[in-house]
Amino acid sequence: MDQDIRLVFPEVRKCIARISFCREGETKELRHMVIPGIVVAVDTDGSATIVANPVFFKMCPEFKLSFPNDTAAGYEKERKLFSTMVDYRDKFCTFKLKPEVNGFVQPAKIETKPLKAADYADAFIFPRKDFITPAAYCKGGVVNGTEAKTEVMLESASHEYAYLGSPIFNRNGALVGISYADIGCLIAWTTQELRDDVLKHLSGISYVSDGIPVEQAPVQQN
Repeated sequence: MDQDIRLVFPEVRKCIARISFCREGETKELRHMVIPGIVVAVDTDGSATIVANPVFFKMCPEFKLSFPNDTAAGYEKERKLFSTMVDYRDKFCTFKLKPEVNGFVQPAKIETKPLKAADYADAFIFPRKDFITPAAYCKGGVVNGTEAKTEVMLESASHEYAYLGSPIFNRNGALVGISYADIGCLIAWTTQELRDDVLKHLSGISYVSDGIPVEQAPVQQN
């Protein structure tokens, strides 16, 4: 049964890192950008594999990242990193980094059950305000999406730059997609596309089906 989204938010935020960029030469309003990084695996030594939208990594030589934690601030101190450490896939990019404190950061649960129209889904975003920003949900629902599709349209509250890799979660707190475009509603790659592009190359992925853990994601045919 779907839960109230407020109940799963504390767990969901454990798999979302904050990635920020400073784009030289842009206006003040466009200079600082913040996007989510999704933790999809955590090694035994605590190192986290992060998936993100590749757009700004290709534009900026440096970026900063902070992992979530259980402090009042909600996130660790930012660390400066270089885009040369990023591995570019077809639709996503990945990189690995270890949080300052082991144990709090957890990998996202990857939903394998296909989405369908009218399913509830919510986008996790970082409102871009004063560079360092809190996290929030944009509530929405699936406009279309079938088992044969690798992308879905999410009817969600419009938000500036929410399309740049915002993770989409169902009401059980499982990842169901990652946004990549905004045409009045968010368009997101499904986790099938994420699996084909990234996850099949990794181990230790937390797959679920309708919220119930499964050993591995079933292969879906288009």
